[in-house]
Amino acid sequence: DVIPAVEVAHARFRERVGLKATAEAATQALENRKIIDRAKGKLMDEQSISEQAAFRFLQRSAMSSRTSMPEVARAVLDGVTTYEAS
Repeated sequence: DVIPAVEVAHARFRERVGLKATAEAATQALENRKIIDRAKGKLMDEQSISEQAAFRFLQRSAMSSRTSMPEVARAVLDGVTTYEAS
């Protein structure tokens, strides 16, 4: 009786760990999206550009600096990165 109970408990533990990792990844993805959306909004307001142009700026800046879009978005929000039309 003990061995099956331990196996079930172990399987539930692995499942719970997997669910926690999934939840953490989803939370981080949502936070990244919020930061990117705020940076797009700031660029759109301050530079009078479209949402698509703001997104392209963030995307291209991330690629050229070899950083992530959320990092570039944080820099925009902090006033470190400025918009330059390409």
